[in-house]
Amino acid sequence: MLCLTLAVPGTFSQQPTNPPKQNFQAAKSPVSDDVPADIQSAREKLASARNDLSRAGGEWGGFRLAAMKNIDEAQANLQKALEYRQKNLKK
Repeated sequence: MLCLTLAVPGTFSQQPTNPPKQNFQAAKSPVSDDVPADIQSAREKLASARNDLSRAGGEWGGFRLAAMKNIDEAQANLQKALEYRQKNLKK
């Protein structure tokens, strides 16, 4: 019975449980292709989290928007880290 209770709410959800993957190549930065897999994974997860938050809707007391701004800052910092790495590896 517990399994049925846990499975039913997802059945009636209006959002797909497995949303289609976005093409992250379009958002690729001008930094070289030498991006470690863990960093690329983090970039993709940040983009996915921001996308999820942007579609969350409702009233969240401003905290949803604050979280989105934090993600924007994290993405900018990752970009700066990649640029730093690229610049310093060429020396």
